[in-house]
Amino acid sequence: MVYLPTGKPLSIRMSAVRADRAVVWWFNPRTGEARHLPGSRQRSGRGLGAGSGRRFGELPAAGRRHPLKTPGRPYVRTRALIPALNYNEHLMAEMKRILVIGAGNIGGALIGGMLSSGVADREHLRACEASEERAQEIREKWGIEVVTTGNRDPVSQAEVIILSVKPQTLPYVLKDIRDVLREDQLLISVAAAFPISVIEKIVQKKMPVFRVMPNIPVVVDEGATGLSTNAAVTREQRRFVENIFRSVGVVCVIDEEMMDAVTALSGSGPAYIYMVIEALIAGGLKMGLTHQVATRLAEQTVLGAAKLVRETMLHPAILKDRVITPGGVTISAIHELERHGLRAMLISAVETATKRSRQLTESLKAKVEEEFCSPKQTR
Repeated sequence: MVYLPTGKPLSIRMSAVRADRAVVWWFNPRTGEARHLPGSRQRSGRGLGAGSGRRFGELPAAGRRHPLKTPGRPYVRTRALIPALNYNEHLMAEMKRILVIGAGNIGGALIGGMLSSGVADREHLRACEASEERAQEIREKWGIEVVTTGNRDPVSQAEVIILSVKPQTLPYVLKDIRDVLREDQLLISVAAAFPISVIEKIVQKKMPVFRVMPNIPVVVDEGATGLSTNAAVTREQRRFVENIFRSVGVVCVIDEEMMDAVTALSGSGPAYIYMVIEALIAGGLKMGLTHQVATRLAEQTVLGAAKLVRETMLHPAILKDRVITPGGVTISAIHELERHGLRAMLISAVETATKRSRQLTESLKAKVEEEFCSPKQTR
Protein backbone atom coordinates (compact mmCIF):
# COMPACT_ATOMS: atom_id res chain seq x y z
CA MET A 1 0.00 0.00 0.00
CA VAL A 2 1.07 3.63 -0.47
CA TYR A 3 0.23 6.01 2.34
CA LEU A 4 -0.89 9.59 1.88
CA PRO A 5 0.25 12.29 4.33
CA THR A 6 -3.05 11.67 6.14
CA GLY A 7 -2.03 8.08 6.73
CA LYS A 8 -4.88 6.69 4.61
CA PRO A 9 -3.89 3.98 2.13
CA LEU A 10 -4.41 3.97 -1.61
CA SER A 11 -4.64 0.68 -3.48
CA ILE A 12 -1.53 -0.26 -5.47
CA ARG A 13 -1.37 -2.61 -8.43
CA MET A 14 2.12 -3.74 -9.44
CA SER A 15 2.94 -3.81 -13.16
CA ALA A 16 6.65 -4.64 -13.02
CA VAL A 17 9.17 -4.93 -10.21
CA ARG A 18 12.93 -4.49 -10.37
CA ALA A 19 15.57 -4.61 -7.68
CA ASP A 20 15.76 -0.81 -7.32
CA ARG A 21 12.32 0.39 -8.36
CA ALA A 22 8.70 -0.55 -8.88
CA VAL A 23 6.55 0.56 -11.79
CA VAL A 24 3.04 1.19 -10.49
CA TRP A 25 -0.27 2.92 -11.08
CA TRP A 26 -2.54 3.82 -8.22
CA PHE A 27 -6.16 4.75 -7.71
CA ASN A 28 -8.56 5.75 -4.96
CA PRO A 29 -11.55 3.35 -5.06
CA ARG A 30 -13.75 5.74 -3.08
CA THR A 31 -13.44 8.61 -5.57
CA GLY A 32 -12.57 6.69 -8.73
CA GLU A 33 -9.47 8.87 -9.27
CA ALA A 34 -6.57 7.03 -10.88
CA ARG A 35 -3.22 8.38 -12.05
CA HIS A 36 0.54 7.95 -11.77
CA LEU A 37 2.35 8.79 -8.55
CA PRO A 38 3.04 12.53 -8.25
CA GLY A 39 6.71 13.37 -8.15
CA SER A 40 7.71 10.27 -10.10
CA ARG A 41 8.91 10.14 -13.68
CA GLN A 42 6.20 9.34 -16.21
CA ARG A 43 6.98 6.45 -18.52
CA SER A 44 5.91 7.26 -22.06
CA GLY A 45 3.74 4.91 -24.07
CA ARG A 46 2.53 2.94 -21.06
CA GLY A 47 -1.05 4.16 -20.73
CA LEU A 48 -3.82 1.82 -19.71
CA GLY A 49 -5.96 2.64 -22.73
CA ALA A 50 -7.21 5.61 -24.69
CA GLY A 51 -9.14 8.03 -22.54
CA SER A 52 -8.76 5.93 -19.39
CA GLY A 53 -6.94 8.67 -17.51
CA ARG A 54 -4.85 6.00 -15.78
CA ARG A 55 -1.14 6.06 -16.39
CA PHE A 56 1.83 4.14 -15.17
CA GLY A 57 4.27 5.91 -12.89
CA GLU A 58 7.55 4.95 -11.31
CA LEU A 59 8.55 4.96 -7.66
CA PRO A 60 11.92 6.54 -6.90
CA ALA A 61 14.90 4.25 -6.39
CA ALA A 62 15.24 2.75 -2.92
CA GLY A 63 16.47 5.25 -0.35
CA ARG A 64 15.42 8.38 -2.27
CA ARG A 65 12.85 10.66 -0.63
CA HIS A 66 9.37 10.79 -2.09
CA PRO A 67 6.62 13.42 -1.51
CA LEU A 68 4.15 10.77 -0.35
CA LYS A 69 6.51 9.14 2.13
CA THR A 70 5.58 9.87 5.73
CA PRO A 71 7.89 9.25 8.70
CA GLY A 72 8.11 5.57 9.48
CA ARG A 73 6.03 4.57 6.45
CA PRO A 74 7.39 2.53 3.55
CA TYR A 75 6.75 3.50 -0.08
CA VAL A 76 5.07 0.19 -0.81
CA ARG A 77 3.80 -1.99 1.98
CA THR A 78 2.84 -5.61 1.34
CA ARG A 79 1.99 -8.43 3.72
CA ALA A 80 4.06 -11.59 3.69
CA LEU A 81 2.96 -14.27 1.23
CA ILE A 82 0.62 -11.86 -0.60
CA PRO A 83 1.53 -11.53 -4.30
CA ALA A 84 0.77 -8.19 -5.93
CA LEU A 85 -1.81 -8.00 -8.68
CA ASN A 86 -0.72 -7.05 -12.17
CA TYR A 87 -2.93 -4.99 -14.44
CA ASN A 88 -4.50 -7.93 -16.28
CA GLU A 89 -5.51 -9.59 -13.00
CA HIS A 90 -7.02 -6.37 -11.73
CA LEU A 91 -8.94 -5.87 -14.97
CA MET A 92 -10.32 -9.41 -14.57
CA ALA A 93 -11.40 -8.56 -11.03
CA GLU A 94 -13.17 -5.38 -12.18
CA MET A 95 -15.10 -7.18 -14.88
CA LYS A 96 -16.55 -9.99 -12.77
CA ARG A 97 -20.14 -9.65 -11.61
CA ILE A 98 -20.18 -10.50 -7.90
CA LEU A 99 -23.24 -11.35 -5.82
CA VAL A 100 -23.24 -11.52 -2.01
CA ILE A 101 -26.15 -13.51 -0.59
CA GLY A 102 -26.58 -12.42 3.03
CA ALA A 103 -25.40 -8.91 3.92
CA GLY A 104 -24.93 -9.38 7.66
CA ASN A 105 -21.69 -8.67 9.54
CA ILE A 106 -19.45 -10.82 7.34
CA GLY A 107 -21.28 -10.14 4.08
CA GLY A 108 -21.40 -6.41 4.74
CA ALA A 109 -17.69 -6.37 5.59
CA LEU A 110 -16.87 -8.16 2.33
CA ILE A 111 -18.92 -5.65 0.35
CA GLY A 112 -17.04 -2.78 1.95
CA GLY A 113 -13.67 -4.47 1.54
CA MET A 114 -14.16 -5.25 -2.15
CA LEU A 115 -15.30 -1.71 -2.93
CA SER A 116 -12.57 -0.02 -0.88
CA SER A 117 -9.76 -2.18 -2.30
CA GLY A 118 -10.92 -1.98 -5.90
CA VAL A 119 -11.59 -5.71 -6.27
CA ALA A 120 -15.10 -4.74 -7.39
CA ASP A 121 -16.99 -1.58 -8.28
CA ARG A 122 -20.59 -0.61 -7.62
CA GLU A 123 -21.72 -1.54 -11.12
CA HIS A 124 -20.48 -5.13 -10.79
CA LEU A 125 -21.41 -5.82 -7.15
CA ARG A 126 -24.89 -6.74 -5.92
CA ALA A 127 -26.33 -8.25 -2.75
CA CYS A 128 -29.36 -10.27 -1.69
CA GLU A 129 -30.74 -9.66 1.77
CA ALA A 130 -33.95 -10.93 3.42
CA SER A 131 -34.28 -7.93 5.74
CA GLU A 132 -35.46 -4.76 4.01
CA GLU A 133 -34.09 -2.67 6.87
CA ARG A 134 -30.60 -4.17 6.50
CA ALA A 135 -30.83 -3.90 2.71
CA GLN A 136 -31.52 -0.17 3.00
CA GLU A 137 -28.51 0.24 5.30
CA ILE A 138 -26.25 -1.40 2.70
CA ARG A 139 -27.70 0.72 -0.12
CA GLU A 140 -27.12 3.94 1.81
CA LYS A 141 -23.65 3.00 3.02
CA TRP A 142 -22.16 1.49 -0.16
CA GLY A 143 -24.43 2.60 -2.98
CA ILE A 144 -24.94 -0.86 -4.50
CA GLU A 145 -28.09 -2.66 -5.61
CA VAL A 146 -29.57 -4.88 -2.91
CA VAL A 147 -32.33 -7.32 -3.85
CA THR A 148 -34.89 -8.46 -1.26
CA THR A 149 -37.30 -10.35 -3.54
CA GLY A 150 -35.34 -13.57 -4.03
CA ASN A 151 -31.99 -15.04 -5.01
CA ARG A 152 -32.63 -16.86 -8.27
CA ASP A 153 -32.58 -13.99 -10.76
CA PRO A 154 -29.49 -12.27 -9.27
CA VAL A 155 -27.67 -15.65 -9.16
CA SER A 156 -28.38 -16.30 -12.82
CA GLN A 157 -26.74 -12.98 -13.74
CA ALA A 158 -23.67 -13.31 -11.49
CA GLU A 159 -20.24 -14.77 -12.17
CA VAL A 160 -19.20 -15.06 -8.52
CA ILE A 161 -21.66 -15.99 -5.75
CA ILE A 162 -20.65 -15.48 -2.12
CA LEU A 163 -22.92 -17.38 0.27
CA SER A 164 -22.69 -15.44 3.53
CA VAL A 165 -25.48 -17.21 5.41
CA LYS A 166 -25.71 -19.41 8.50
CA PRO A 167 -24.94 -23.13 8.15
CA GLN A 168 -28.55 -24.05 8.95
CA THR A 169 -29.79 -21.76 6.16
CA LEU A 170 -27.22 -22.68 3.51
CA PRO A 171 -28.81 -25.96 2.28
CA TYR A 172 -32.14 -24.23 1.67
CA VAL A 173 -30.42 -21.44 -0.28
CA LEU A 174 -28.45 -23.96 -2.36
CA LYS A 175 -31.57 -25.99 -3.10
CA ASP A 176 -33.38 -22.82 -4.21
CA ILE A 177 -30.67 -21.65 -6.62
CA ARG A 178 -29.14 -24.90 -7.87
CA ASP A 179 -31.09 -25.07 -11.13
CA VAL A 180 -29.94 -21.55 -12.13
CA LEU A 181 -26.29 -22.15 -11.24
CA ARG A 182 -23.80 -22.62 -14.08
CA GLU A 183 -20.55 -24.55 -14.12
CA ASP A 184 -18.59 -21.43 -15.14
CA GLN A 185 -19.60 -19.58 -11.95
CA LEU A 186 -17.56 -19.45 -8.73
CA LEU A 187 -19.42 -20.56 -5.62
CA ILE A 188 -18.00 -19.35 -2.30
CA SER A 189 -19.37 -20.45 1.08
CA VAL A 190 -18.46 -18.77 4.36
CA ALA A 191 -20.76 -21.03 6.40
CA ALA A 192 -18.92 -22.73 9.24
CA ALA A 193 -18.88 -26.55 9.48
CA PHE A 194 -20.33 -26.98 5.98
CA PRO A 195 -18.12 -29.28 3.85
CA ILE A 196 -17.49 -28.77 0.14
CA SER A 197 -18.62 -32.35 -0.57
CA VAL A 198 -22.11 -31.59 0.75
CA ILE A 199 -22.33 -28.39 -1.32
CA GLU A 200 -21.40 -30.38 -4.42
CA LYS A 201 -24.06 -33.00 -3.68
CA ILE A 202 -26.76 -30.37 -3.27
CA VAL A 203 -25.95 -28.28 -6.35
CA GLN A 204 -25.25 -31.36 -8.54
CA LYS A 205 -22.86 -29.46 -10.80
CA LYS A 206 -19.14 -29.71 -11.51
CA MET A 207 -18.37 -26.11 -10.67
CA PRO A 208 -15.60 -24.37 -8.70
CA VAL A 209 -16.49 -24.36 -4.99
CA PHE A 210 -14.67 -22.54 -2.20
CA ARG A 211 -15.06 -23.07 1.52
CA VAL A 212 -13.90 -20.05 3.48
CA MET A 213 -13.63 -19.44 7.22
CA PRO A 214 -13.23 -15.73 8.05
CA ASN A 215 -13.44 -14.31 11.56
CA ILE A 216 -15.27 -11.33 12.98
CA PRO A 217 -12.40 -8.78 12.68
CA VAL A 218 -13.14 -8.65 8.94
CA VAL A 219 -15.57 -5.89 9.92
CA VAL A 220 -12.52 -3.68 10.60
CA ASP A 221 -10.46 -5.07 7.68
CA GLU A 222 -8.24 -7.12 10.01
CA GLY A 223 -9.71 -10.56 9.53
CA ALA A 224 -7.91 -13.91 9.43
CA THR A 225 -9.36 -16.24 6.80
CA GLY A 226 -8.77 -19.90 5.99
CA LEU A 227 -9.58 -20.93 2.42
CA SER A 228 -9.94 -24.34 0.76
CA THR A 229 -11.23 -25.42 -2.64
CA ASN A 230 -12.49 -28.36 -4.62
CA ALA A 231 -10.66 -29.92 -7.58
CA ALA A 232 -12.52 -27.82 -10.17
CA VAL A 233 -10.86 -24.56 -9.06
CA THR A 234 -8.08 -23.19 -11.26
CA ARG A 235 -5.06 -21.27 -10.03
CA GLU A 236 -6.40 -18.00 -11.46
CA GLN A 237 -9.80 -18.51 -9.83
CA ARG A 238 -8.21 -19.23 -6.47
CA ARG A 239 -6.06 -16.11 -6.72
CA PHE A 240 -9.12 -14.03 -7.52
CA VAL A 241 -11.01 -15.32 -4.47
CA GLU A 242 -7.93 -14.83 -2.30
CA ASN A 243 -7.92 -11.17 -3.34
CA ILE A 244 -11.55 -10.80 -2.28
CA PHE A 245 -10.73 -11.89 1.27
CA ARG A 246 -7.39 -10.08 1.38
CA SER A 247 -9.44 -6.91 1.05
CA VAL A 248 -10.57 -7.52 4.66
CA GLY A 249 -7.44 -9.08 6.18
CA VAL A 250 -5.03 -11.96 5.61
CA VAL A 251 -5.69 -15.30 3.89
CA CYS A 252 -4.19 -18.75 4.39
CA VAL A 253 -4.88 -21.45 1.78
CA ILE A 254 -5.26 -24.82 3.50
CA ASP A 255 -6.47 -28.36 2.87
CA GLU A 256 -10.12 -28.70 3.82
CA GLU A 257 -9.31 -31.33 6.45
CA MET A 258 -7.61 -28.54 8.43
CA MET A 259 -10.67 -26.28 8.39
CA ASP A 260 -11.84 -27.44 11.83
CA ALA A 261 -8.50 -26.38 13.32
CA VAL A 262 -8.78 -23.01 11.55
CA THR A 263 -12.27 -22.60 12.99
CA ALA A 264 -10.91 -23.33 16.49
CA LEU A 265 -7.86 -21.07 16.19
CA SER A 266 -8.81 -17.98 14.20
CA GLY A 267 -12.59 -18.41 13.95
CA SER A 268 -13.09 -18.69 17.71
CA GLY A 269 -9.79 -17.02 18.58
CA PRO A 270 -11.14 -13.47 18.94
CA ALA A 271 -13.28 -14.68 21.87
CA TYR A 272 -10.16 -15.99 23.63
CA ILE A 273 -8.39 -12.67 23.12
CA TYR A 274 -11.43 -10.71 24.31
CA MET A 275 -11.25 -12.69 27.54
CA VAL A 276 -7.56 -11.81 27.88
CA ILE A 277 -8.34 -8.12 27.31
CA GLU A 278 -11.22 -8.30 29.78
CA ALA A 279 -8.95 -9.87 32.42
CA LEU A 280 -6.21 -7.26 31.86
CA ILE A 281 -8.79 -4.50 32.31
CA ALA A 282 -10.01 -6.13 35.53
CA GLY A 283 -6.43 -6.35 36.77
CA GLY A 284 -5.92 -2.65 36.10
CA LEU A 285 -9.14 -1.81 37.92
CA LYS A 286 -8.06 -3.89 40.92
CA MET A 287 -4.82 -1.95 41.08
CA GLY A 288 -6.59 1.42 41.00
CA LEU A 289 -6.71 2.44 37.33
CA THR A 290 -9.89 3.98 35.97
CA HIS A 291 -11.94 1.84 33.59
CA GLN A 292 -11.21 4.17 30.70
CA VAL A 293 -7.45 4.10 31.25
CA ALA A 294 -7.34 0.34 31.86
CA THR A 295 -9.37 -0.37 28.71
CA ARG A 296 -7.25 1.89 26.53
CA LEU A 297 -3.97 0.46 27.80
CA ALA A 298 -5.15 -3.16 27.54
CA GLU A 299 -6.50 -2.89 24.00
CA GLN A 300 -3.42 -1.07 22.74
CA THR A 301 -1.10 -3.55 24.46
CA VAL A 302 -2.74 -6.48 22.65
CA LEU A 303 -2.83 -4.60 19.34
CA GLY A 304 0.80 -3.50 19.63
CA ALA A 305 2.04 -6.94 20.64
CA ALA A 306 0.28 -8.58 17.68
CA LYS A 307 1.63 -5.97 15.29
CA LEU A 308 5.16 -6.50 16.59
CA VAL A 309 4.89 -10.25 15.89
CA ARG A 310 3.71 -9.51 12.35
CA GLU A 311 6.17 -6.72 11.57
CA THR A 312 9.31 -8.36 12.98
CA MET A 313 8.37 -11.96 12.02
CA LEU A 314 10.13 -13.07 15.19
CA HIS A 315 8.92 -15.97 17.34
CA PRO A 316 6.72 -14.70 20.20
CA ALA A 317 9.06 -16.36 22.71
CA ILE A 318 11.92 -14.14 21.52
CA LEU A 319 9.80 -11.01 21.83
CA LYS A 320 8.64 -12.13 25.29
CA ASP A 321 12.25 -12.54 26.45
CA ARG A 322 13.02 -8.99 25.30
CA VAL A 323 10.45 -7.65 27.77
CA ILE A 324 11.82 -9.68 30.70
CA THR A 325 14.55 -8.30 32.97
CA PRO A 326 16.28 -10.44 35.64
CA GLY A 327 14.42 -10.23 38.93
CA GLY A 328 11.97 -7.78 37.42
CA VAL A 329 8.22 -7.28 37.32
CA THR A 330 7.51 -9.19 34.08
CA ILE A 331 9.22 -12.45 35.08
CA SER A 332 7.26 -12.47 38.33
CA ALA A 333 4.00 -12.11 36.43
CA ILE A 334 4.99 -14.78 33.87
CA HIS A 335 5.80 -17.20 36.69
CA GLU A 336 2.28 -16.69 38.02
CA LEU A 337 0.75 -17.25 34.57
CA GLU A 338 2.76 -20.43 34.08
CA ARG A 339 1.85 -21.65 37.57
CA HIS A 340 -1.84 -21.36 36.71
CA GLY A 341 -1.38 -22.98 33.30
CA LEU A 342 -2.24 -20.14 30.89
CA ARG A 343 -0.32 -21.70 28.00
CA ALA A 344 -1.80 -25.17 28.58
CA MET A 345 -5.32 -23.74 28.85
CA LEU A 346 -5.08 -21.96 25.51
CA ILE A 347 -3.66 -25.05 23.79
CA SER A 348 -6.46 -27.14 25.29
CA ALA A 349 -9.03 -24.56 24.20
CA VAL A 350 -7.94 -24.83 20.55
CA GLU A 351 -7.86 -28.64 20.80
CA THR A 352 -11.32 -28.82 22.36
CA ALA A 353 -12.80 -26.37 19.87
CA THR A 354 -11.32 -28.36 16.97
CA LYS A 355 -12.90 -31.59 18.20
CA ARG A 356 -16.24 -29.84 18.71
CA SER A 357 -16.07 -28.36 15.21
CA ARG A 358 -15.50 -31.83 13.77
CA GLN A 359 -18.52 -33.15 15.67
CA LEU A 360 -20.71 -30.34 14.39
CA THR A 361 -19.44 -30.86 10.84
CA GLU A 362 -20.24 -34.56 10.87
CA SER A 363 -23.63 -33.98 12.48
CA LEU A 364 -24.57 -31.26 9.99
CA LYS A 365 -23.26 -33.34 7.09
CA ALA A 366 -25.38 -36.34 8.05
CA LYS A 367 -28.50 -34.23 8.55
CA VAL A 368 -28.14 -32.31 5.30
CA GLU A 369 -27.34 -35.40 3.24
CA GLU A 370 -30.39 -37.17 4.60
CA GLU A 371 -32.72 -34.23 3.97
CA PHE A 372 -31.32 -32.71 0.78
CA CYS A 373 -29.09 -35.27 -0.93
CA SER A 374 -31.21 -38.43 -0.87
CA PRO A 375 -32.31 -39.83 -4.27
CA LYS A 376 -35.84 -38.64 -3.56
CA GLN A 377 -34.69 -35.07 -2.91
CA THR A 378 -32.30 -34.81 -5.85
CA ARG A 379 -34.78 -35.73 -8.57
